Amino acid sequence: MRAGLLAVGIAAGVAAGGPALAQMKSAPEIVAKRQMHITASLDILYDTNISHTSEAAAALRGIHPEDEVVTPYAAIDIVQPIGRNAAFLQGNAGYDFHGENHRLNRENIDLTGGGLLSTGPCKTTGYGRFASQQSDLLDTSLAVVSNQTQTATGGGQIACGKQRGLNLQLQGSHTDVVNSETRQKLADHRADDIGVSLGYANERLGQIALVYNYGQAYYPDRLNAKNTFGDSYWNQLLGITITHQFGSKLKVQATGGQSTVKRQSAPPNVPLKQTGFNYAAAVDYKLTNRLEFGLQAARQFQPSNRPGKLYDLITHTEGTAKYQFGTRITLTVGGFVEDLKANTDTAPNALPTITKARRTNEYVTIRYRQSDRLSALLDVRHEDRDTDVALFNYSDTRATLTLATSF
Repeated sequence: MRAGLLAVGIAAGVAAGGPALAQMKSAPEIVAKRQMHITASLDILYDTNISHTSEAAAALRGIHPEDEVVTPYAAIDIVQPIGRNAAFLQGNAGYDFHGENHRLNRENIDLTGGGLLSTGPCKTTGYGRFASQQSDLLDTSLAVVSNQTQTATGGGQIACGKQRGLNLQLQGSHTDVVNSETRQKLADHRADDIGVSLGYANERLGQIALVYNYGQAYYPDRLNAKNTFGDSYWNQLLGITITHQFGSKLKVQATGGQSTVKRQSAPPNVPLKQTGFNYAAAVDYKLTNRLEFGLQAARQFQPSNRPGKLYDLITHTEGTAKYQFGTRITLTVGGFVEDLKANTDTAPNALPTITKARRTNEYVTIRYRQSDRLSALLDVRHEDRDTDVALFNYSDTRATLTLATSF
Protein backbone atom coordinates (compact mmCIF):
# COMPACT_ATOMS: atom_id res chain seq x y z
CA MET A 1 0.00 0.00 0.00
CA ARG A 2 1.40 3.37 -0.90
CA ALA A 3 2.37 5.42 2.14
CA GLY A 4 0.56 8.46 0.84
CA LEU A 5 -2.65 6.46 0.73
CA LEU A 6 -2.44 4.84 4.15
CA ALA A 7 -4.95 7.09 5.87
CA VAL A 8 -8.53 5.95 5.39
CA GLY A 9 -10.68 8.62 3.74
CA ILE A 10 -14.26 9.20 2.76
CA ALA A 11 -14.79 8.66 -0.97
CA ALA A 12 -16.72 11.05 -3.18
CA GLY A 13 -20.37 10.08 -3.30
CA VAL A 14 -23.21 10.04 -5.75
CA ALA A 15 -24.01 13.67 -5.05
CA ALA A 16 -21.24 16.03 -6.13
CA GLY A 17 -18.83 16.64 -3.29
CA GLY A 18 -20.67 14.29 -0.92
CA PRO A 19 -19.34 11.25 0.96
CA ALA A 20 -20.20 7.77 -0.23
CA LEU A 21 -22.52 5.28 1.41
CA ALA A 22 -22.87 1.54 0.92
CA GLN A 23 -20.41 0.07 -1.59
CA MET A 24 -20.99 2.60 -4.37
CA LYS A 25 -17.92 3.03 -6.58
CA SER A 26 -17.31 6.67 -7.47
CA ALA A 27 -16.25 7.81 -10.92
CA PRO A 28 -12.94 9.72 -11.07
CA GLU A 29 -13.31 13.50 -11.00
CA ILE A 30 -11.70 14.69 -14.24
CA VAL A 31 -11.27 18.24 -15.58
CA ALA A 32 -10.49 18.71 -19.28
CA LYS A 33 -7.16 20.37 -18.53
CA ARG A 34 -3.90 18.88 -19.73
CA GLN A 35 -1.67 17.40 -17.10
CA MET A 36 1.10 14.82 -17.09
CA HIS A 37 2.60 13.80 -13.78
CA ILE A 38 4.86 10.76 -13.57
CA THR A 39 6.47 9.83 -10.25
CA ALA A 40 9.09 7.17 -9.57
CA SER A 41 9.17 6.14 -5.92
CA LEU A 42 10.69 3.70 -3.50
CA ASP A 43 8.82 2.55 -0.37
CA ILE A 44 10.80 1.03 2.50
CA LEU A 45 8.49 -0.50 5.12
CA TYR A 46 9.33 -1.93 8.52
CA ASP A 47 6.43 -3.88 10.07
CA THR A 48 6.46 -5.50 13.51
CA ASN A 49 3.50 -7.76 12.65
CA ILE A 50 3.04 -8.32 8.93
CA SER A 51 0.63 -11.21 9.67
CA HIS A 52 -2.06 -8.94 11.23
CA THR A 53 -2.89 -11.77 13.64
CA SER A 54 -1.74 -13.07 17.01
CA GLU A 55 1.67 -14.75 17.35
CA ALA A 56 -0.07 -18.15 17.54
CA ALA A 57 -1.93 -17.56 14.27
CA ALA A 58 1.25 -16.32 12.58
CA ALA A 59 3.01 -19.52 13.65
CA LEU A 60 0.17 -21.65 12.24
CA ARG A 61 0.59 -19.85 8.90
CA GLY A 62 4.37 -20.12 8.93
CA ILE A 63 4.69 -16.32 8.87
CA HIS A 64 7.57 -14.40 10.44
CA PRO A 65 5.70 -11.47 12.06
CA GLU A 66 8.55 -8.95 11.83
CA ASP A 67 9.32 -8.07 8.23
CA GLU A 68 10.78 -5.44 5.90
CA VAL A 69 9.18 -4.70 2.53
CA VAL A 70 10.83 -2.79 -0.30
CA THR A 71 8.52 -1.56 -3.09
CA PRO A 72 9.78 0.26 -6.17
CA TYR A 73 6.85 1.69 -8.10
CA ALA A 74 5.72 4.29 -10.60
CA ALA A 75 2.67 6.53 -10.28
CA ILE A 76 1.00 8.33 -13.17
CA ASP A 77 -1.65 11.02 -13.49
CA ILE A 78 -2.26 11.87 -17.14
CA VAL A 79 -5.15 13.88 -18.59
CA GLN A 80 -5.19 14.67 -22.31
CA PRO A 81 -7.90 17.16 -23.37
CA ILE A 82 -9.66 16.64 -26.69
CA GLY A 83 -11.60 19.87 -27.09
CA ARG A 84 -14.07 19.92 -24.20
CA ASN A 85 -13.51 16.20 -23.75
CA ALA A 86 -10.56 14.30 -22.29
CA ALA A 87 -8.86 10.94 -21.90
CA PHE A 88 -7.14 10.00 -18.65
CA LEU A 89 -4.96 7.37 -16.95
CA GLN A 90 -4.25 7.38 -13.23
CA GLY A 91 -2.76 5.02 -10.67
CA ASN A 92 0.42 3.17 -9.78
CA ALA A 93 2.25 -0.08 -10.40
CA GLY A 94 5.06 -1.69 -8.44
CA TYR A 95 6.33 -4.89 -6.83
CA ASP A 96 6.57 -5.80 -3.13
CA PHE A 97 9.80 -7.53 -2.04
CA HIS A 98 9.61 -9.03 1.47
CA GLY A 99 12.80 -9.54 3.45
CA GLU A 100 11.49 -12.44 5.57
CA ASN A 101 8.26 -13.76 4.04
CA HIS A 102 9.14 -14.33 0.41
CA ARG A 103 5.80 -16.05 -0.19
CA LEU A 104 4.19 -12.63 0.06
CA ASN A 105 6.26 -11.15 -2.79
CA ARG A 106 3.83 -9.95 -5.46
CA GLU A 107 3.00 -7.19 -7.91
CA ASN A 108 1.07 -4.23 -6.52
CA ILE A 109 -1.01 -2.60 -9.25
CA ASP A 110 -3.91 -0.14 -9.18
CA LEU A 111 -4.72 1.64 -12.47
CA THR A 112 -7.79 3.55 -13.65
CA GLY A 113 -8.35 4.85 -17.17
CA GLY A 114 -11.21 6.25 -19.19
CA GLY A 115 -12.65 9.30 -20.84
CA LEU A 116 -14.71 12.43 -20.24
CA LEU A 117 -17.37 13.55 -22.73
CA SER A 118 -18.99 16.99 -22.41
CA THR A 119 -22.29 17.62 -24.19
CA GLY A 120 -24.23 20.77 -23.36
CA PRO A 121 -24.78 21.00 -19.59
CA CYS A 122 -23.86 17.34 -19.05
CA LYS A 123 -20.58 15.55 -18.50
CA THR A 124 -20.25 11.80 -18.98
CA THR A 125 -17.34 9.89 -17.44
CA GLY A 126 -16.60 6.29 -18.38
CA TYR A 127 -13.83 4.40 -16.64
CA GLY A 128 -12.24 1.04 -16.00
CA ARG A 129 -10.13 0.08 -13.00
CA PHE A 130 -7.81 -2.90 -12.44
CA ALA A 131 -6.07 -3.74 -9.17
CA SER A 132 -3.89 -6.74 -8.32
CA GLN A 133 -2.00 -7.39 -5.08
CA GLN A 134 -1.25 -9.84 -2.31
CA SER A 135 -4.26 -10.07 -0.02
CA ASP A 136 -3.98 -8.45 3.37
CA LEU A 137 -3.66 -11.41 5.75
CA LEU A 138 -6.35 -9.69 7.79
CA ASP A 139 -8.83 -10.88 5.13
CA THR A 140 -7.78 -14.51 4.71
CA SER A 141 -8.47 -17.69 6.65
CA LEU A 142 -5.67 -19.30 8.66
CA ALA A 143 -5.13 -21.86 5.89
CA VAL A 144 -4.32 -19.15 3.31
CA VAL A 145 -1.07 -17.17 3.07
CA SER A 146 -0.06 -16.51 -0.54
CA ASN A 147 -3.12 -15.21 -2.36
CA GLN A 148 -3.48 -12.76 -5.21
CA THR A 149 -6.63 -10.67 -5.24
CA GLN A 150 -7.62 -9.09 -8.55
CA THR A 151 -10.35 -6.47 -8.75
CA ALA A 152 -11.76 -5.26 -12.07
CA THR A 153 -14.33 -2.46 -12.17
CA GLY A 154 -16.11 -0.79 -15.04
CA GLY A 155 -18.47 2.11 -14.59
CA GLY A 156 -19.78 5.44 -15.67
CA GLN A 157 -21.40 8.63 -14.48
CA ILE A 158 -23.57 11.28 -16.09
CA ALA A 159 -23.65 14.65 -14.31
CA CYS A 160 -25.93 17.43 -15.56
CA GLY A 161 -26.20 20.95 -14.17
CA LYS A 162 -23.94 23.69 -12.94
CA GLN A 163 -22.78 25.03 -9.59
CA ARG A 164 -26.05 26.94 -9.26
CA GLY A 165 -29.58 25.59 -9.70
CA LEU A 166 -30.81 22.06 -10.26
CA ASN A 167 -28.40 19.22 -10.94
CA LEU A 168 -28.75 15.53 -11.66
CA GLN A 169 -26.30 12.65 -11.43
CA LEU A 170 -26.65 9.03 -12.54
CA GLN A 171 -23.95 6.51 -11.75
CA GLY A 172 -23.37 2.79 -12.13
CA SER A 173 -20.59 0.22 -11.88
CA HIS A 174 -19.83 -3.50 -12.10
CA THR A 175 -17.01 -5.10 -10.09
CA ASP A 176 -15.44 -8.58 -10.20
CA VAL A 177 -13.21 -9.76 -7.34
CA VAL A 178 -11.18 -12.94 -7.95
CA ASN A 179 -8.75 -14.72 -5.61
CA SER A 180 -6.01 -17.09 -6.75
CA GLU A 181 -5.94 -19.48 -3.78
CA THR A 182 -8.61 -22.20 -3.93
CA ARG A 183 -9.65 -21.88 -0.29
CA GLN A 184 -9.99 -18.10 -0.65
CA LYS A 185 -12.27 -18.35 -3.67
CA LEU A 186 -15.23 -18.52 -1.31
CA ALA A 187 -14.79 -14.74 -1.19
CA ASP A 188 -14.90 -14.28 -4.99
CA HIS A 189 -17.85 -12.07 -5.85
CA ARG A 190 -19.48 -9.88 -8.45
CA ALA A 191 -21.11 -6.60 -7.47
CA ASP A 192 -23.38 -4.19 -9.34
CA ASP A 193 -24.19 -0.71 -8.06
CA ILE A 194 -26.38 2.11 -9.30
CA GLY A 195 -27.09 5.53 -7.85
CA VAL A 196 -29.09 8.64 -8.61
CA SER A 197 -28.90 12.11 -7.11
CA LEU A 198 -31.25 15.05 -7.64
CA GLY A 199 -29.98 18.23 -6.07
CA TYR A 200 -30.05 21.99 -5.86
CA ALA A 201 -27.14 24.35 -5.24
CA ASN A 202 -26.41 28.05 -4.83
CA GLU A 203 -23.67 30.10 -3.20
CA ARG A 204 -25.64 30.76 -0.01
CA LEU A 205 -27.22 27.35 0.50
CA GLY A 206 -24.42 25.16 -0.79
CA GLN A 207 -25.52 21.78 -2.15
CA ILE A 208 -28.47 19.67 -1.02
CA ALA A 209 -29.55 16.51 -2.82
CA LEU A 210 -31.86 13.54 -2.51
CA VAL A 211 -29.89 10.33 -3.18
CA TYR A 212 -30.80 6.71 -3.85
CA ASN A 213 -28.22 3.89 -4.05
CA TYR A 214 -28.82 0.23 -4.86
CA GLY A 215 -26.20 -2.51 -4.88
CA GLN A 216 -26.10 -6.27 -5.05
CA ALA A 217 -23.27 -8.78 -4.61
CA TYR A 218 -23.17 -12.43 -5.72
CA TYR A 219 -20.73 -15.06 -4.40
CA PRO A 220 -20.81 -18.00 -6.86
CA ASP A 221 -18.49 -20.36 -4.90
CA ARG A 222 -20.06 -19.90 -1.49
CA LEU A 223 -22.26 -22.60 0.04
CA ASN A 224 -25.49 -20.96 1.19
CA ALA A 225 -27.94 -21.85 3.96
CA LYS A 226 -29.93 -24.01 1.51
CA ASN A 227 -26.82 -26.18 1.02
CA THR A 228 -26.39 -25.12 -2.60
CA PHE A 229 -23.62 -23.04 -4.15
CA GLY A 230 -24.22 -19.39 -4.84
CA ASP A 231 -25.12 -16.77 -2.26
CA SER A 232 -26.00 -13.10 -2.57
CA TYR A 233 -27.41 -10.01 -0.92
CA TRP A 234 -28.74 -6.61 -1.96
CA ASN A 235 -28.42 -3.27 -0.27
CA GLN A 236 -30.26 0.01 -0.80
CA LEU A 237 -30.17 3.47 0.72
CA LEU A 238 -32.48 6.46 0.45
CA GLY A 239 -31.08 9.61 1.97
CA ILE A 240 -30.00 13.23 1.76
CA THR A 241 -26.62 14.78 1.01
CA ILE A 242 -25.65 18.26 2.23
CA THR A 243 -22.50 20.20 1.38
CA HIS A 244 -21.95 23.67 2.83
CA GLN A 245 -19.05 26.09 3.08
CA PHE A 246 -19.11 28.29 6.19
CA GLY A 247 -16.96 31.26 5.25
CA SER A 248 -13.44 30.49 4.14
CA LYS A 249 -12.50 28.18 7.01
CA LEU A 250 -15.16 25.52 7.56
CA LYS A 251 -16.57 23.01 5.05
CA VAL A 252 -19.11 20.32 5.94
CA GLN A 253 -20.19 17.36 3.79
CA ALA A 254 -22.70 14.81 5.03
CA THR A 255 -24.86 12.02 3.65
CA GLY A 256 -27.35 10.10 5.76
CA GLY A 257 -30.33 7.86 5.19
CA GLN A 258 -32.20 4.65 5.82
CA SER A 259 -30.26 1.62 4.63
CA THR A 260 -31.59 -1.90 4.10
CA VAL A 261 -29.58 -5.04 3.39
CA LYS A 262 -31.18 -8.41 2.62
CA ARG A 263 -29.55 -11.80 2.19
CA GLN A 264 -30.66 -14.47 -0.26
CA SER A 265 -30.51 -17.08 2.51
CA ALA A 266 -29.40 -17.26 6.12
CA PRO A 267 -28.59 -19.89 8.76
CA PRO A 268 -30.97 -20.37 11.70
CA ASN A 269 -31.26 -17.38 14.04
CA VAL A 270 -29.65 -15.06 11.47
CA PRO A 271 -32.15 -12.52 10.05
CA LEU A 272 -32.49 -12.22 6.30
CA LYS A 273 -33.01 -8.46 6.46
CA GLN A 274 -31.24 -5.74 8.40
CA THR A 275 -32.09 -2.04 8.45
CA GLY A 276 -30.57 1.02 10.05
CA PHE A 277 -29.45 4.60 9.63
CA ASN A 278 -26.17 4.77 7.73
CA TYR A 279 -24.13 7.87 7.15
CA ALA A 280 -20.87 9.38 5.91
CA ALA A 281 -19.62 12.83 6.88
CA ALA A 282 -16.50 14.94 6.54
CA VAL A 283 -15.67 18.23 8.28
CA ASP A 284 -12.65 20.33 7.28
CA TYR A 285 -11.59 23.34 9.32
CA LYS A 286 -8.75 25.63 8.23
CA LEU A 287 -7.72 27.53 11.35
CA THR A 288 -4.83 29.37 9.67
CA ASN A 289 -2.93 29.14 6.40
CA ARG A 290 -0.68 26.60 8.09
CA LEU A 291 -2.96 24.64 10.44
CA GLU A 292 -5.92 22.48 9.31
CA PHE A 293 -8.15 19.97 11.08
CA GLY A 294 -10.28 17.19 9.63
CA LEU A 295 -12.95 14.86 11.02
CA GLN A 296 -14.52 11.97 9.12
CA ALA A 297 -17.15 9.46 10.16
CA ALA A 298 -19.01 6.71 8.30
CA ARG A 299 -21.32 3.79 8.96
CA GLN A 300 -21.88 1.55 5.95
CA PHE A 301 -22.24 -2.01 4.66
CA GLN A 302 -19.32 -3.45 2.68
CA PRO A 303 -18.90 -6.76 0.82
CA SER A 304 -16.65 -9.07 2.82
CA ASN A 305 -13.40 -10.35 1.31
CA ARG A 306 -13.12 -12.93 4.06
CA PRO A 307 -14.58 -16.45 3.71
CA GLY A 308 -17.41 -17.05 6.16
CA LYS A 309 -19.20 -13.71 5.74
CA LEU A 310 -21.28 -12.03 3.07
CA TYR A 311 -20.88 -8.48 4.28
CA ASP A 312 -19.62 -6.35 7.15
CA LEU A 313 -21.18 -3.35 8.86
CA ILE A 314 -18.30 -0.91 9.35
CA THR A 315 -18.39 2.16 11.61
CA HIS A 316 -15.31 4.35 11.14
CA THR A 317 -14.36 7.62 12.86
CA GLU A 318 -11.11 9.46 12.10
CA GLY A 319 -9.54 12.77 13.03
CA THR A 320 -6.48 14.55 11.60
CA ALA A 321 -4.47 17.70 12.15
CA LYS A 322 -2.04 19.06 9.56
CA TYR A 323 0.57 21.77 10.06
CA GLN A 324 2.88 23.27 7.43
CA PHE A 325 6.35 24.38 8.50
CA GLY A 326 7.14 26.84 5.72
CA THR A 327 6.88 25.57 2.16
CA ARG A 328 8.81 22.31 2.48
CA ILE A 329 7.72 20.40 5.59
CA THR A 330 4.19 19.20 6.39
CA LEU A 331 3.34 17.36 9.59
CA THR A 332 0.13 15.31 9.89
CA VAL A 333 -1.06 13.54 13.04
CA GLY A 334 -4.24 11.52 13.30
CA GLY A 335 -6.02 8.42 14.41
CA PHE A 336 -9.15 6.37 13.88
CA VAL A 337 -11.46 3.92 15.59
CA GLU A 338 -13.22 1.30 13.48
CA ASP A 339 -15.87 -1.19 14.60
CA LEU A 340 -16.96 -4.22 12.58
CA LYS A 341 -20.08 -6.32 12.96
CA ALA A 342 -21.10 -9.28 10.79
CA ASN A 343 -23.09 -12.49 10.61
CA THR A 344 -21.55 -15.83 9.67
CA ASP A 345 -22.85 -18.01 6.87
CA THR A 346 -22.45 -21.74 6.20
CA ALA A 347 -19.17 -21.67 4.25
CA PRO A 348 -17.51 -25.00 5.25
CA ASN A 349 -13.87 -23.82 5.41
CA ALA A 350 -14.53 -20.43 6.92
CA LEU A 351 -14.11 -21.12 10.64
CA PRO A 352 -13.10 -19.33 12.73
CA THR A 353 -15.06 -16.30 11.51
CA ILE A 354 -14.83 -12.85 13.06
CA THR A 355 -18.23 -11.29 13.75
CA LYS A 356 -17.11 -8.44 16.04
CA ALA A 357 -13.91 -6.44 15.91
CA ARG A 358 -12.48 -3.06 16.87
CA ARG A 359 -9.39 -1.45 15.38
CA THR A 360 -7.65 1.62 16.79
CA ASN A 361 -4.90 3.35 14.87
CA GLU A 362 -2.69 6.36 15.59
CA TYR A 363 -0.29 7.81 13.02
CA VAL A 364 2.23 10.56 12.32
CA THR A 365 3.31 11.57 8.83
CA ILE A 366 6.12 13.97 7.93
CA ARG A 367 6.45 15.08 4.32
CA TYR A 368 9.52 16.93 3.06
CA ARG A 369 9.46 18.51 -0.40
CA GLN A 370 12.90 19.52 -1.56
CA SER A 371 11.51 20.81 -4.87
CA ASP A 372 8.72 20.16 -7.34
CA ARG A 373 10.64 17.06 -8.41
CA LEU A 374 12.08 15.61 -5.19
CA SER A 375 10.25 14.65 -1.99
CA ALA A 376 10.40 12.29 0.97
CA LEU A 377 7.68 11.04 3.31
CA LEU A 378 7.91 9.22 6.64
CA ASP A 379 4.73 7.54 7.90
CA VAL A 380 4.67 5.89 11.35
CA ARG A 381 1.56 4.27 12.80
CA HIS A 382 0.49 1.90 15.54
CA GLU A 383 -2.58 -0.32 15.37
CA ASP A 384 -4.41 -2.56 17.84
CA ARG A 385 -7.21 -4.97 16.99
CA ASP A 386 -9.55 -6.84 19.36
CA THR A 387 -12.00 -9.41 18.00
CA ASP A 388 -14.30 -12.17 19.20
CA VAL A 389 -11.75 -14.70 17.87
CA ALA A 390 -8.56 -14.36 19.92
CA LEU A 391 -6.35 -15.75 17.16
CA PHE A 392 -6.97 -12.57 15.18
CA ASN A 393 -6.17 -10.08 17.94
CA TYR A 394 -2.93 -8.18 17.36
CA SER A 395 -0.78 -5.11 17.90
CA ASP A 396 1.28 -3.73 15.06
CA THR A 397 3.69 -0.85 14.47
CA ARG A 398 4.61 0.17 10.92
CA ALA A 399 7.08 2.73 9.64
CA THR A 400 7.28 3.59 5.93
CA LEU A 401 9.85 5.79 4.24
CA THR A 402 8.94 6.92 0.72
CA LEU A 403 11.48 8.57 -1.60
CA ALA A 404 10.00 10.07 -4.76
CA THR A 405 11.03 11.98 -7.85
CA SER A 406 8.51 13.50 -10.27
CA PHE A 407 8.81 14.26 -13.96
